[in-house]
Amino acid sequence: MSVVSRDHLLPTELWEACCKHLGRSDLRNLAQVDRFLNGICLPSIFRGVKCLFFWIYSAESPGNLSTNEHQENYGQLNRSCHSFKEIAASKKHAILVWKCIASFYVDVHQESQVWPEDAVQWKNDAYEQYVQILITCLPSFSNLREIVIYGFRRQVDARMVIALSELPKLQRVTFREVVLSGLSIWPRLKLQKLTVENRPDNFLYLDDSSVLDIICSQHIRDLDVDFAVHTTRIFRALQDQGGCPQLTRLSAVIRLNDGTSAFYSFLASCPNLETICVHSDDLSDTDSLPLLPMSAVPLLKSFYGPAPLAIVLIPGRPVEKVVISTKLERHLSLSYPLILKITEMVDRHYFEHLFSFIRRSTCAITDLFISYMPCRRDFMPLITQSFPQLKRLTLDLVVCKGHLPPRFCQGAFSPFLPIQSLLDEQGNGGNLGHPQDTMEDGLYPARLQCSYMQILHWLSVSDIPLPPNLETLRFRHDFDVPFPVDDTAELMALLYGRPYKLQLAKGILNRLSERYKALGEIQVVGEDEELSWRWNGREVGWAYEGVSTRRNRDPLNLG
Repeated sequence: MSVVSRDHLLPTELWEACCKHLGRSDLRNLAQVDRFLNGICLPSIFRGVKCLFFWIYSAESPGNLSTNEHQENYGQLNRSCHSFKEIAASKKHAILVWKCIASFYVDVHQESQVWPEDAVQWKNDAYEQYVQILITCLPSFSNLREIVIYGFRRQVDARMVIALSELPKLQRVTFREVVLSGLSIWPRLKLQKLTVENRPDNFLYLDDSSVLDIICSQHIRDLDVDFAVHTTRIFRALQDQGGCPQLTRLSAVIRLNDGTSAFYSFLASCPNLETICVHSDDLSDTDSLPLLPMSAVPLLKSFYGPAPLAIVLIPGRPVEKVVISTKLERHLSLSYPLILKITEMVDRHYFEHLFSFIRRSTCAITDLFISYMPCRRDFMPLITQSFPQLKRLTLDLVVCKGHLPPRFCQGAFSPFLPIQSLLDEQGNGGNLGHPQDTMEDGLYPARLQCSYMQILHWLSVSDIPLPPNLETLRFRHDFDVPFPVDDTAELMALLYGRPYKLQLAKGILNRLSERYKALGEIQVVGEDEELSWRWNGREVGWAYEGVSTRRNRDPLNLG
C-alpha cells in the first residue's frame, strides 16, 4: 500500500469529517487506497462491533433434532460470532472499538409453542457458548465506551455484567428485553449512563423485592428505566449507597399511586438533578400528590410528566422547559372523534389551575407542550397570558385540526371530510387566497401539509395571539401513525382537500412573521420523522426544508 500525504489537499480533520458520511462498505473500499486514507477510515470502520445470534426453531411438529441440525446450528453460531472474535484478536483493531451490540435471540416458531426436550438442551448449550465468547472477547476492547445487550428474553448472566465491570472506560450500558432480577455484583459498574428498556408484558412475574445492585451511585449521571419494577429496585440500591451526587437526568416509569415516599426519598438524594422525565400509567390527571420538600432537586430545569407531579415539582425551582403528559396520551387506541369530544369537554379552569403552579417557577418558562390541549379561541390566549416569554411552543396536530372553526374546516370531527376552502371566522380568506384546485406544485405529503397549514392559515387571519417572543412553533404528529404517503391527486382531494401551493404557504408564514418578529421555525414532529420550515432572513424569506429523519428523540424536545 502506497504512502501518500493528502494534507496539502484538505486538513486531516476535514478528511475525518467526510468519512463520517460514508457507509461501512464505502469506508472499506476507501481504506484500500493508501495508508493515509487507511488511517483515516479505520477508526470509523471499527468504531462499532456486533456479536449477534438469531435462531428460530421452526419444526412443524415436536421432535428431536438430528445430528446434522445440531451441527448446522452450532455452525451458524460460530459464523455469527466469527468477525467479532477476529476483531477482538487483533490488537490494532480492538483498541479502536468504542461501541458493542450483543444479542442472543432463540425462539420457537410452531403452533404448539412447545420446545422438544433436546431443543431446549441445545438452546441452553448455545447460550453458554455465546456467553463464553462474549466474556472472553470483551476484555480485548480496552477503549469500549458503550454496550447494548438486547433480545435475550431471559435473566441476564451475572458473568456478563462482571465482565463489563472490568472494562476501564465503559460509560454507557443499555439492557433491552432482558430480565434483571436478583443481581448484585462487585465491583459495581462505574457508568455515566444506564438504560433499561423492557416490555412489561414479558416480565409480569417479577416483583420489586429482589436486589438489583449493579451500578455505582457516585458515577451515574443519566438514568433511564422504562419498567416500574426495575425502577423501584434500582432506586433502592442507589439510595443504600448514599445517593447520586452526579445524577443530572432521570427518566423512569413509576407507580405513583403505590406511594411517593420511595420516589421522593430518591429525589432528595440527587442534589444536582436538572431533568426529570416521569411516566406513570396509574396516575390520573386530576389526582393530588403529597408536597415535596423545597430542599429536594433545587436545580431542576426541565420537567416531563403528569400534571399532578408538575404541581409538586415546578413551583420554587428554576424550571424553564415543561412537557405535561395526560391520560389521553396513554390511550392511543382511542378513536379520533372520541379524542376530540373528550378534549372539547376539558374545562378552562383546569388549565388555569395548572398554569398557576407552572408560573411559580423561579425562571421564565421558555418551552411548553401540554399534551392534547385543545386549540380553541378560549384556550390559546391563556398560554400567551400565562407565559409571555415563551420561545418554543408545541401543539398536538390531531387535536388542533379538530378544533378549527367549523367554517374554516368543514367537518371538525373527522379528518376524512373534504375541505373546499379555508375561510376566517367572517367567511373571508384573509386576502391570502385559497388552496389550489390542482395538485401541481402542491406541498407533499398532501394530507399532512393540509393539516398543519390550515392551523397556520387560521392563526394568520384570526385575532388569537401567540406568545410575542415565540421563536419555534411545533406540531406533534400522532406518534403511532407515520407521515402519510401521497396517493393519486383525485384521492387526496377527496379525502383531505386541495393541497397548499408553495406561494400560498409562504404568504401565510410571511403574515405570521409580520406579527411575530422572532418566529424563525415551524416544525411537525413525528415518532421517526420531522418536517420543517425555516426563516432565512428578509431577502430569502421562508424556506421549506421538507421531511427528514427526526434529529432529537428526547421527549422533552417536544416542549
